[in-house]
Amino acid sequence: MRVIRAGLPALIGTLILAFAVMPVLSGLQGGGRQDLVDRVLNACFPIAIGIGLLLVALALYRQLRLGLYAGMVVAALFVVAGLGILVLESSFLNSREFGGIFALPVMGVAAAWSTIWILYGWRLGKARSTFASAWQLGDRLLAVGLAVLVAASIGANVVFNALDESASVADAGDQLQAQALVDGTTLAVQVKEQTVDAAGGTVGYLKLALIVTADQKYALFNRPTLCLTDLATYQDPAYKSGNVCWGGDGTPISVMDDIGTPGLEAGPTAIDVDLTRGASRCPFPAGVWNAELTLTPRTGGAAADPHAINVTFEVQPATVGETAAPPSSTGQEPSGCMASLVSK
Repeated sequence: MRVIRAGLPALIGTLILAFAVMPVLSGLQGGGRQDLVDRVLNACFPIAIGIGLLLVALALYRQLRLGLYAGMVVAALFVVAGLGILVLESSFLNSREFGGIFALPVMGVAAAWSTIWILYGWRLGKARSTFASAWQLGDRLLAVGLAVLVAASIGANVVFNALDESASVADAGDQLQAQALVDGTTLAVQVKEQTVDAAGGTVGYLKLALIVTADQKYALFNRPTLCLTDLATYQDPAYKSGNVCWGGDGTPISVMDDIGTPGLEAGPTAIDVDLTRGASRCPFPAGVWNAELTLTPRTGGAAADPHAINVTFEVQPATVGETAAPPSSTGQEPSGCMASLVSK
């Protein structure tokens, strides 16, 4: 019975700790300083609650007098929390919105939660005689531990709030630095080979040379991506980057896959791109096209926001003898791609 009394708070405390720590560990894998500080700040109180529950569980297992009172307080708080959720969710029962769909299941879980902790508190009260009748050294240590935990969580919250402000300033500086790095980078596109359907004028194959010239060396958080469209589509107000790219599966393709750590050297870097239309959603005609190269500079040890470089290039129309194939895209006419997607 002692194991069950201590096990329930220990289980809940362990779960709270796990769910609080996981976002922090995820933030260590990437993202800006502010993102990491925000994650730690959000985890401070849940971590303190989880550790507090583990301390209470230890005191319950050792049958300390303070453990009995702390366990009953925990049970009461969890009962109140469950009843609060019941009252809150009851207002959504007749709602047809998203919250109304889950109101009944959530109320069922909350009712079960409250019932479990009511029974827990009742059983704990009945077992009062099995706990120490006098205050012991363990009680004092538990009290000191809980007081230190509360003070530490409040102090950590104050410290990380201050760090959050400084991290926000630092991240803004990183974004400006990343923008400056991309602003100092140029892109040129050369068409080495192409296949254009002579009857329909649509492009079926392109072999391109991308010349990326950076004014200084810098690392990238991930590999650059390339999205090709005709100019009319790129200039269409309905266009959204990355959803109608030409080549491959229709999404931006990763380039520079043959290098280890992604990054750009100072000066020109040549990148060969060999593409067929593949599963692209739109058949783009020959003419003026747009190439969008997206770079994510690594500044301050973390990833900045993605920044795009756009440049136009020309795909020559197919010719039959001296006669050009059907008129090519110049970027001035409406986008046939966006019009076809909207009509579907």
